[in-house]
Amino acid sequence: MFGLGSFLKYSIFALVIVLQGCAATTVEQFDKSLELGRQANSFYVRGEYLRAAMLYQELVAESPNDAEHWFRLGNSNVHLNRPQQAMEAYREAIVREPSYSKAWYNLAMLQAKAVGETVAEMSRNVPVDDPSLADVQHKMQAFLIAFNLGQPTIVDNVARPGVDCPPIEPPEPVWFECHCNADNDE
Repeated sequence: MFGLGSFLKYSIFALVIVLQGCAATTVEQFDKSLELGRQANSFYVRGEYLRAAMLYQELVAESPNDAEHWFRLGNSNVHLNRPQQAMEAYREAIVREPSYSKAWYNLAMLQAKAVGETVAEMSRNVPVDDPSLADVQHKMQAFLIAFNLGQPTIVDNVARPGVDCPPIEPPEPVWFECHCNADNDE
């Protein structure tokens, strides 16, 4: 029969073995995640957004609290023309890091683009004398003032009955370029 001293000795020995196994697994998982992140960033920088998105998806599954992985998944989805998935990923990044300004910015730009597309479609389909157009114009002007954009928009075309203006195309999404470069993200 084992005495208390032997029991403690074997218990400590068993604990050390278990902890070493856990440490090795943690180090291996960390190394695997690090390599996965490098690969995802590399694919992103080379413009292979589908492959990058797949790896970022894997990374957020492994480390769901990492806001940076969610942000980069959002950026990859933008480049894949998947705005809904991008907005969801940016929201996940913001939940994890509420002060993540790049995620807030990209989310706001995607939402603004969606609003602009909706208003443009409305202007093509609703008669120009419909009173709801004036209301939309007023709300859109307030929206633009809030963002201090000051550039002509599709709304400028909506509330000018009798003026034949071609639709104004939204600018290229340069705002993603300065926030999506995986090598230069802070």
